[in-house]
Amino acid sequence: MGKKRQPKASELFAEGKLKFSQPSDKTFEEVYPTIEDVTVVVVERGDKIFSGSVQSRTHNYGKNSLGEFINCCSNPDCYGGGYSIGLTLDNMVYEKETHREFSAPCGCAERTPTGRIRRSCTHRFRITVDIEYKKSADQEKEK
Repeated sequence: MGKKRQPKASELFAEGKLKFSQPSDKTFEEVYPTIEDVTVVVVERGDKIFSGSVQSRTHNYGKNSLGEFINCCSNPDCYGGGYSIGLTLDNMVYEKETHREFSAPCGCAERTPTGRIRRSCTHRFRITVDIEYKKSADQEKEK
């Protein structure tokens, strides 16, 4: 019998109202009207990626593929794992930042198929966010 995969952050929150993920009625453009484009590169590191020693896997997201949560994709035992990229985008837009690099832990727990907590998820994310903002009317007139 195969191992049961634990639900991830985006799946657990899918029943609630997220800012720009389903089942939200808002699109990315409605939530972030000043963003022309965004690129998010996530390097997920952990011991459950390719069985054995610590390995990494890279995930690339753009405006049309980015959800409010980046899942802890490679650890099938991680329950609700991931990182809320929406909070980072909120902060970057507020500060008018165009580039940010940082590390973040998964922050959730590994569970057995029966739901018992085994340990904290050991996966970490190295995240790079690049934002291109829309030009304002004043900037367009200057050209």
